[in-house]
Amino acid sequence: MKLSPEKLSAALEQAMAPIYLVGGDEPLLVEEAADTVRAAARQAGFNERRVMFAEPGFDWSALASELASGSLFGDRRLVELRVPGGKPGEIGARYLQTYATDPAPDVVLLVLCGMLDASARGSKWYQALERAGVAVQVWPVSATELPTWIRSRLGRLRLRIEPEALDLLVDRTEGNLLATHQALAQVALLAGGDQVDEATVLATVGHQARFDVQTLAEAAVAGNALRARRILFGLREEGLEAPLLLWALMRELRLLAGLSKDGALPGGLPPQRRRALEQARRRAPRDHWRQLLVGGVRLDLLAKGLIPGALWTELVDWTHSIARPYRPERLEAAAGQ
Repeated sequence: MKLSPEKLSAALEQAMAPIYLVGGDEPLLVEEAADTVRAAARQAGFNERRVMFAEPGFDWSALASELASGSLFGDRRLVELRVPGGKPGEIGARYLQTYATDPAPDVVLLVLCGMLDASARGSKWYQALERAGVAVQVWPVSATELPTWIRSRLGRLRLRIEPEALDLLVDRTEGNLLATHQALAQVALLAGGDQVDEATVLATVGHQARFDVQTLAEAAVAGNALRARRILFGLREEGLEAPLLLWALMRELRLLAGLSKDGALPGGLPPQRRRALEQARRRAPRDHWRQLLVGGVRLDLLAKGLIPGALWTELVDWTHSIARPYRPERLEAAAGQ
C-alpha cells in the first residue's frame, strides 16, 4: 500500500503491517516518519529493536538470519534496515522481493532509504514491499509550502507567528528544513505569550538558508524572479561553479523547448519540479523557451572560454530573462535581430 506521510499515523492506528518502506532525501521528515512507525510498533508490543546498515559489502544472509530467528525473550521485534545508498543492489533486491512474499509473523521490517527515483519505485523489489506492506515516499517541503509547514508546526505548540516574522524565518532557513525545525524550537522557548514576532526571530535565527541547483531552476522557470536571483547569489557564495548552474537551467529549457503544445511532461518528476514546469508552460509558449535556450548556448561557449565576456554577469541577466514575465514583443524583437 502506498501512503503519504500525513496518512501514516491513521493507518498505524488501524493495524501494523509486516513491512514499512520509507524513502526520501529530507532526513528530518524521513526520521519523523520512522519515529511514527517505531512508536506504533512499541505500542503494538514489538518491544525489541535491531538496526542494520546495508552499506557496500553488506551480508544479506545476516539480515535473513535476523528475520528468521526468534527473540531470546520471545518478544516481537522491529528490524530496521537502513540503505544509505537508496538502492539495495542486485542481491539485496532479490532477497527483499523474496522476503515480501512470506514475511515473518513476529517481525516488523522497517526499510529506510534515500530518495528513490521513478525507475527504483517501479522495480520488482520496491513493488513487492509495497504490496506486502506500506511504502511512504517523503518529498521535500517546497518554498511555497514552507510557510504553511511552519505555521502548522507552531500550531502544535499553540503558537502563532506574525507575517513579518514568518517571512524572515523563511528567508533565513529556506532549503534547510533541519535548520527551520531547530529555529522553531528556539523561538518557541523565547516567544512571549502565544505570538512569535520579528524581534524573536531576529534574536535567535542566523542565516542558514541552503539551496541547490534544482531549486534555482524551479524558481526561474516558475517565474519567481526575486527568489531565483537570491538563490543564484546564494549558490555563488557557497562556491558552486557557473557551469553547474547553467546545466540545471539548460536542462529545464530543453525540456520546455521540446514539448508540443499539448505534450505531456515526462513521468516520475518530483512534485515541485513538475509544478514549476507546468507553471512555465502556462506562462510562455515553446518558442520563448527555444529563444532562451539559444542564449544558454552562448553562455556555454563563454564558460568554456571559447568567446569573450563576463560569465557571471551574463548568467545573472539570462536567469532573470528566464524568470521575468513573458512579453511577446521581446520574442519578436529577438527574432528580428
